[in-house]
Amino acid sequence: MDPSTRFDWVTDDLEIAESSDIAYMTGCWIAHSQPDIARSTIRLLNHAGIKPMLLKEEKCCGLFLIDNGHLEEAAVHAKKFVDYIESLGVKKVIASCPGCYLVLAHEYPELYRELHFEVEHSLNILRDLINDGTLIPKKLDHTVAIRDACPLRGSKDVSRDILSSMHVEIKELFDGKQVCCGGPAGLKPNFPEIAADIAMMSVKNYKEKADMMVSYCPFCMHHIGGVCKSKDEELNMKDISVLLAESTFGDIKEAEAGKQD
Repeated sequence: MDPSTRFDWVTDDLEIAESSDIAYMTGCWIAHSQPDIARSTIRLLNHAGIKPMLLKEEKCCGLFLIDNGHLEEAAVHAKKFVDYIESLGVKKVIASCPGCYLVLAHEYPELYRELHFEVEHSLNILRDLINDGTLIPKKLDHTVAIRDACPLRGSKDVSRDILSSMHVEIKELFDGKQVCCGGPAGLKPNFPEIAADIAMMSVKNYKEKADMMVSYCPFCMHHIGGVCKSKDEELNMKDISVLLAESTFGDIKEAEAGKQD
């Protein structure tokens, strides 16, 4: 991943502050693979009057260091990144990637110290904005199967509340049991065939019960999308924040095309 392209997802219509007490952390997989998640999230926040800053020296959160047991290196990384964020005067970091959220909110305090800023996953904020009437989603005619994010398996109600606000029909993958997409923890690079087989379990399951699979994990999107592309397997999969933006504002891609004409 080329660090120089980390913020190539930013478009002119997005309202981003030079300085703010709220920062948005893009995360590697969103920045380099699933940029629509970042754009949709910022548009929804902007609609609510929230104009976050970006972390211009943003780095990988360090999840793979932790997963592979390089805890001393991860601790050094955590100290540098936490000190940098706090030097900006940031009081809240919003993360759309569940892995980034998990590492910042729960691993960094163990690796370094308690943070002087709050870390919140973007879906929690979006649900609050729906509940207080700031965001008013319109009904979408979809039957969706939810591909839950492993790091947020303890708060599945958030994603379902957001989907319910769009009046879509919700189906549970694997009868609501938590099943990994097959990509994390070194499985994808070390055992690609097994990782692909696990990904296809989600694809097969969603196609039996829904017209779309929805996710809130960019790595699930990246891994499953890559496996389907390699197999010429049709896939209809979207991140919940992208679907919410479409429900709230209409078709984003059409709107972007109209601005360019």
